[in-house]
Amino acid sequence: MKRRPFIKLLGSNLIGLPLVMGSAGIFESGANWKPWLAHLQQDAQVESINELWVINGLPPEPTAVHSGEFGKTSEQVFFYQNRQYCFRVFGKQHPQAGTIDLLIPFWKKQKNGSWVQIACLSAFGLEALAKACQQDYTATQVLPIEAGQAGSFVNALGEVQIQTQIQIDNKAQTQIQITHKSQTVWQEHFLSTQCFSKYSF
Repeated sequence: MKRRPFIKLLGSNLIGLPLVMGSAGIFESGANWKPWLAHLQQDAQVESINELWVINGLPPEPTAVHSGEFGKTSEQVFFYQNRQYCFRVFGKQHPQAGTIDLLIPFWKKQKNGSWVQIACLSAFGLEALAKACQQDYTATQVLPIEAGQAGSFVNALGEVQIQTQIQIDNKAQTQIQITHKSQTVWQEHFLSTQCFSKYSF
């Protein structure tokens, strides 16, 4: 299978998993997530539309956005698979550090036109998906298409579980496992390329 690049964001599945939010290290190191989104748009045929032009209604914003903890990084909504799925990018801002975290919810469109959230990633989970793409999986294959059990989500490869543990030195150890019909398709443990900063807590 021909290898195709995936967005090189760092991330974490946040549906029901007891994970600690915060991934300031990717921004402290000068990384910029916008070019990575551009890679995703090209590689998985993701369509970017300004929210003002979304005719059939926007998906509901997460509680963390309503509370003010996270805010919009842009007015764009990102659609894939014939606009049956979409995601948005929200950021947590710090007055000194700037953007210190990301919140990226994914939704699936229902028959009645409403949207249901199926996954939500921060920095660690996206890094895990990028690791999967380094194994010759495509961006289209790794994007969420259904909610899974106990905080997982389902993509074209199977059910995806992502877990991150924060170590004493504030570095993050992440595990991603993809299973299909009780068989492990692929798994990997890795030390995330970012660490927490004092602004993350």
